[in-house]
Amino acid sequence: SGTNYAQSNPISMDGPKTAIAVWKTQYKVSFTQTGSPVAPSVTYTADTDPTNTVPFDIWVKAGSQIIYEYQSIVSGPTGTRYVLINTNPPSPQTVNAPLTIVGTYKTQYLVTFQQTGLDATANSIVVTFNSVSKNYGDLPNSTWFDSGYLLSYSYLNVSSSVSGKRFIIIGVTGPASPFSVSGSVAITGNYKTQYYLTLATNPPAVTTPSGQGWYDAGTLALISTSQYVDIVPGSSRYRFSNWTTADMTEITNPISPSTTVLMDKAKTVTANYVTQCYLTVTSPYGTSS
Repeated sequence: SGTNYAQSNPISMDGPKTAIAVWKTQYKVSFTQTGSPVAPSVTYTADTDPTNTVPFDIWVKAGSQIIYEYQSIVSGPTGTRYVLINTNPPSPQTVNAPLTIVGTYKTQYLVTFQQTGLDATANSIVVTFNSVSKNYGDLPNSTWFDSGYLLSYSYLNVSSSVSGKRFIIIGVTGPASPFSVSGSVAITGNYKTQYYLTLATNPPAVTTPSGQGWYDAGTLALISTSQYVDIVPGSSRYRFSNWTTADMTEITNPISPSTTVLMDKAKTVTANYVTQCYLTVTSPYGTSS
């Protein structure tokens, strides 16, 4: 006498006995997925609580409840992942018939924004994408985008915390904006440094030397000024004497009205003038020579 859960079990026939086979109904529950080349895992609670990799089937007792959860993010090749967007039908379900459960995934790719040519003095927005702005300290920045997403971006000229210094975008390495995201990609904004050259005169406002403005770092800026500037025509004038700056080695020829200066930083170069007066000598004995 008693209960035994084995499908086959010997009975000792020591008297009249009745053997009753009890059956229960089970239904097949199938777990599948679409959209992910890499098989996701599913954790479920039914008669047991295992985790399997789809596709797979389990048998569940009729009328019982099954609770399940698909892997939310599945890693793919470098820079690729698959993100769960829907489970149909949703968990939980009461099993009263064969059931097929489908997890649907979308593909996302990693897009990295970076830069070359900037330094820690860069203090304004470097790149914008999707109405998001990133500064020097935010780069490189990696963001996931859905496959097929039309991505627009813009690299900007960047100011510096150092007066008279700036960074100019000279080109972008990577797909041009806008582009449809179809794989993992790095986009690089390439910058050059420029410095501002200020020209002055001593005494002030004698004339306006030419050459003031922005120059690429490391280049020679051509500067020039007038050799002579009238004060009172025919009576007095300024005569150019020389150029001066903090580091005189940066001026190619300081005594020439037209010369070059090395732009290795922002600087002021001054054209110095001396005053000359016209001397007229008269004599009762004739014109002087």
